[in-house]
Amino acid sequence: MTSDPTDAIATRVKIERERRNWSLSELAERSGVSKAMISKIERSEASPTATVLGRLSGAFGLQLSTLMALAEQAGLRESAAQIRSPSGKILKRATHGACCRR
Repeated sequence: MTSDPTDAIATRVKIERERRNWSLSELAERSGVSKAMISKIERSEASPTATVLGRLSGAFGLQLSTLMALAEQAGLRESAAQIRSPSGKILKRATHGACCRR
């Protein structure tokens, strides 16, 4: 996983919520995490604590380790599809599926 997994976690939380057709409000109710915090997490504006990740993964019916592993896999695919400058700025993104074509 990259040194800052915030984007990968954001993507995975949103995927899991949308996979279940849940609104932000429904996930908030099921997890006990505020709608505002979930929104910030999904937009990569906040890095969730372990407690918050535990609540979200519990609402999804996933082990915390499973949620993190899924986020890591997504983060690795995203990294493989980008060319970054030494400062970390994204210079070029591969076209959809380019990193995985055979």
